[in-house]
Amino acid sequence: MKACIVCNGEIDDYAWAASRVMDCDLLIAADGGADHLHKMGIMPHVIIGDMDSITSAAVENAKGVERISFSKEKDKTDAELAVALAIDRGAGSIELWGAAGGRLDHTLGNISLTAKYAGKIKIRTTGTTLEAVGHRQKCRITALPGSVVSLIPFPTARGVTTEGLKYSLKKEDLSSGTRGISNLLCLSDATISVGGGLLLVIIEHRMD
Repeated sequence: MKACIVCNGEIDDYAWAASRVMDCDLLIAADGGADHLHKMGIMPHVIIGDMDSITSAAVENAKGVERISFSKEKDKTDAELAVALAIDRGAGSIELWGAAGGRLDHTLGNISLTAKYAGKIKIRTTGTTLEAVGHRQKCRITALPGSVVSLIPFPTARGVTTEGLKYSLKKEDLSSGTRGISNLLCLSDATISVGGGLLLVIIEHRMD
């Protein structure tokens, strides 16, 4: 089951996001993410969070929608609460929208969530995908040749092997630094595998 979680960060193209969040089995608004969905004209299945950023217009629009409220004094962000809910309800893959931009601490926290649930969560923005590849995991990239692929160790990744990228790696170790930035997709798909540690994979999709 695929879940989409709409957070309260930046979404710069509602049409692009709407066409993708509608293609999921479970749509969750993390607090103010309900406002993004309201502007898209889409109703979530669930709204979850401490409800400190959702507007009255979004509340009115979402009458009858399941709402799970938490105290403002909590040790998890609304986004992490939404992720936990999605997993509890059987989601095998999760996309986060509106998870970047705005507050830097929330952006980094959401990236940390992809690391915590490596192989399960992707952060999506217009034309960009971020996911984490963990110990003995492999990810497949499908995009137009010429798309930019960046590999960022978090903080180290061991035994990294790539297929289908211009600058290939074969069981190599990556540590903090910029060595893996701005690789290129040579074929319509590529694979990246990690022997140990954790690797963030960011794809800037070629749009033409």
